[in-house]
This record gives sequence, C-alpha cells and structure tokens, in this order.
Amino acid sequence: MPNQALPLQQRQLIFSVRTDPQPSEPTVKRAKLFDVEFQLGRQPAVLLMAITPETEQKVGVLVQLHPANGETYLPTNFQLSLLTETGEILQTVQSRSQDNYIQLKRFRSLVGERFNLQLRLGSTSIKESFTI
Repeated sequence: MPNQALPLQQRQLIFSVRTDPQPSEPTVKRAKLFDVEFQLGRQPAVLLMAITPETEQKVGVLVQLHPANGETYLPTNFQLSLLTETGEILQTVQSRSQDNYIQLKRFRSLVGERFNLQLRLGSTSIKESFTI
C-alpha cells in the first residue's frame, strides 16, 4: 500500500492515543490508514500505535483502532487481535455498538521482536506484521 498523507482529522487522532508514560520518557506515536474500503466492506479504520521505552531492550506498546473518514463509531463486531509471529492469538478486543475506538491491553515487547495485528470484520480479515 503506498504511503499517503493523512487528512487533518486522522492526523489529530495520532495525538489522542492515551498512554501513561513517565514524564521523562519520550513516546513514539504512529498511525496506519488501512485501505479498508476495498478490504473490509467500506469500513474505513485507522490503526494507532504508541511505543514507550521502558528499559534499554524493552518497550511498552499500546494499540488502538479508530474509525476514519468522518465516521463516529466503529462497526459492531470489528475485531482487533494481537498475534505472535507464528499466528497464536495473545489477545482480542471487539467493538460493540457505538464504540468510537477499541484498544488492546498495553503489552511489552523486546526491541527487534516481531508481532502481528489482525483486523477482522465478518468473514474478511487483514493481518499486518510489525517489528519493534
């Protein structure tokens, strides 16, 4: 997927990721817009990730899924899952009616470690790999 500049509304979401870093710790925040109009039945979504250093080799990771393109709520039963590199599900969260975002429980990762995030709506799913 080609990189696109995010519209103003989506850029503002980047700064609304809720984290609890120590004041002296920098937090890296990133967003990924999924081309879900084709892949998930016209349900736009933005994946937000905040990464906070904890030790020299460990970071805290917070992942949220927000609606995009002016939508207020995520569709009901939109799932966000954290998977190991081998595909084992570590945690899953699912949207209810009128959820304006969903969030995985904060987790820790070693620098250089790989993990996968999966978005699922109905019978359609997208899996993305990440390396810290």
